[in-house]
Amino acid sequence: MGSLPRSRAIPWPSLRVGAAIIGLCLSFVAVGCGRGDVEEKPVTRPVKILTIGGPNSVGWREYPGTIRGAQTAEMAFEVSGRMIGRPVKEGERVKKGAVLARLDDRDYVAQLDVAKANLRKAQSDYRRGKNIYSEDPGAISKEQLDAYRKGVFA
Repeated sequence: MGSLPRSRAIPWPSLRVGAAIIGLCLSFVAVGCGRGDVEEKPVTRPVKILTIGGPNSVGWREYPGTIRGAQTAEMAFEVSGRMIGRPVKEGERVKKGAVLARLDDRDYVAQLDVAKANLRKAQSDYRRGKNIYSEDPGAISKEQLDAYRKGVFA
């Protein structure tokens, strides 16, 4: 039996170190493959919860979207102004001739007062002109009296 030549022979201490390294690597692999007592934290996810009540419970649901009526009515006024009241709610049934909205009438009341004052002045001018013409026809012309009359009856 021949022995290995000396040049190729591996010294005993080197074999021991190599075997120790291989053994250490195998032990790490064996320990790493084991499950062990690793605790996994549960993942918390937000969830929407809906509680369904009985037949006597009042339900309220919200949905995104736009609701339009099958029939619509555009409101318009004969005069412009600021709306101060709306006694009828949208979608409510109304009778013919019912008041749907109220406008601020202060401007129109003021205009009516001015028109009444102008009428009173025109009536006064016409009466005065008529009296003057009846007493002295030359003091006022017929055309001037006709102008006063137009101011009243126009």
